[in-house]
Amino acid sequence: MSVLLEKIRNIDTNAANHVKEAGFRSDSEIRSLTREDLQEMFPGLEKTSMRKRIFETISNTDPTNVLLTKLKDFIPRDNLKAALSNNGVLVDYFHQLKDMQTQLNNVQKFLEANIRFLEESRDAPSGQETASASTSNAVAKRSDKNTEVLSTRPSQVYVTESSRMTGAHGNSSQSSYVSSYSHSQKPPVTVKYKMVVSGKTFNANGQILDQIRSSAPELNLVEVEATTCVDDSQITLVFCPIVSRVGTDVEAAMKTVPGDKPVILLLMHHVHEVKYVPSMRTWPDHHNIVLHVNVFYHEKVPGLIVCQKNVEAITAVKNEILKYGITDVHSGYLSDSASLSSYDAGVVTHSLSQRDNQSKLYSWNPMNWSIRK
Repeated sequence: MSVLLEKIRNIDTNAANHVKEAGFRSDSEIRSLTREDLQEMFPGLEKTSMRKRIFETISNTDPTNVLLTKLKDFIPRDNLKAALSNNGVLVDYFHQLKDMQTQLNNVQKFLEANIRFLEESRDAPSGQETASASTSNAVAKRSDKNTEVLSTRPSQVYVTESSRMTGAHGNSSQSSYVSSYSHSQKPPVTVKYKMVVSGKTFNANGQILDQIRSSAPELNLVEVEATTCVDDSQITLVFCPIVSRVGTDVEAAMKTVPGDKPVILLLMHHVHEVKYVPSMRTWPDHHNIVLHVNVFYHEKVPGLIVCQKNVEAITAVKNEILKYGITDVHSGYLSDSASLSSYDAGVVTHSLSQRDNQSKLYSWNPMNWSIRK
């Protein structure tokens, strides 16, 4: 029987019968009635109040709440409570709903952020769009006397410069230098690390490392086995699942950390959804912990939960790792195999200083210089 029809019957029995006779029997059919339909069905000034009450009943009815009310009346309260406790039949269903809610909230945040970005880009003054091009043209005009632009590409600008440059000891040279600038390319950085995993992570630790590598293409992250005799690592990553208390679990994990290299501690919380976690700012018994972050994971995702907290934590770990990187000077960026003399090195440094003062548009890559004698 229609729930809405029963509610209309509570307002007026004759009105409910009239609605039913008019062919509106199901809730969806009754919900389609408009004010004009009710006016035709129940004409007259004396029926204004009844029409208003019926329309409010139709408009304010939430079918989801109606369904849940029926379900609640159908299942005894004690049975429902038992099904939601311990290993009850509804426990997994409840957690699945919570997981879905978290994922939908994350999708909602993603959509809002993208919509906001597009709206701001659309409404931005047109002058901002050409600011970069205007600055580039101004720099080219100022350097016409000693600079010849050979070729321009979206990612690189090649410049040939012939000028008299003075080295650190007052010497001068007529050498010509060719430099290649790249806006996006960064010199390769190698970081060797050891990894300690003190519990089940459902591959969340692997996902974290993959995201770090993908977000920092210049980073060459190399794992060193914990049993290696020669400890040439720069840092240790400790993935510590929290199963009891934070302090207890961290102590147990840190006991397995080899050596005294700097430690990045990842506190891994096995939860269905992201929650507030009070942060311990210091680790008095472990002075080599240079950073600790909270990450959230679950086996049904599986692994990392998609959330802003995890994004921020992974970014912080990546930035900390890069601090311990060693720039790879033998990566093939230096195009001349001949070694530079101390004077030549000084000239290159002096030339770089001049370029940096002229323009901040170019980011110098020391591995891209080649010398033409």
